[in-house]
Amino acid sequence: MQRQPITQRLKGSRDRGEKRISLIRLVPNAVTVLALCCGLTAVRHGLDGRFEASVTLLFIASLLDGIDGRIARLMKVESKIGAQLDSLVDFLNFGVAPVLLVYMWGMADMGRLGWLAMLAFTVCTALRLARFNVQAGDPDRPVWQDNFFTGMPSPAAGMLVLVPLILEFAGAPGVKSHYVLICLYTIGLGACMVSNIPTPSTKRLSFSLKRRQALFVLLAFGLLAGTLLTF
Repeated sequence: MQRQPITQRLKGSRDRGEKRISLIRLVPNAVTVLALCCGLTAVRHGLDGRFEASVTLLFIASLLDGIDGRIARLMKVESKIGAQLDSLVDFLNFGVAPVLLVYMWGMADMGRLGWLAMLAFTVCTALRLARFNVQAGDPDRPVWQDNFFTGMPSPAAGMLVLVPLILEFAGAPGVKSHYVLICLYTIGLGACMVSNIPTPSTKRLSFSLKRRQALFVLLAFGLLAGTLLTF
């Protein structure tokens, strides 16, 4: 009987000893990576001056950020690498991309003050996410933190910092002329992130509906998706 070469036998033993995971466990992380792609593409459109597309992509990224954790909990596939990946993506999508768009849109005309406001917001985002990661792994954290965040969450701050752009899209006159207020507003949002203000968390909320109401909910989602795509 012919024996297999030693290299094939070693390869076979490695394959048998290697742990395999189901593709379904990668779905939450895939959603997080998709959110990252949306954030990076938003920056690209901002560099080309297409700020409306940038804001839309960041809005989609925030929606994906809101569902990836829920998907992981529903599928019971939560992991440490998923939590770290989510934190890193949050830093880019809500700590760098939004304020960078605002800087390219208007704060660059403020010179050093505009750059200082951008740096302050980004640094506060990093500090807020670092504190969140430490508190999440602390077994002695207060019970109230199960239902509240400490400080404003970075996704909320990242979307709120885009308000000046959204106001201009809506036709508000003279938005860009209030550069100082925009810079102070940006710095204030950064301060809210690193503050100790309790902010309600929706991660543990569960929503249910009657079976006959499911059709109307799906119809509403379809109409919303069609409206967004149309405009």
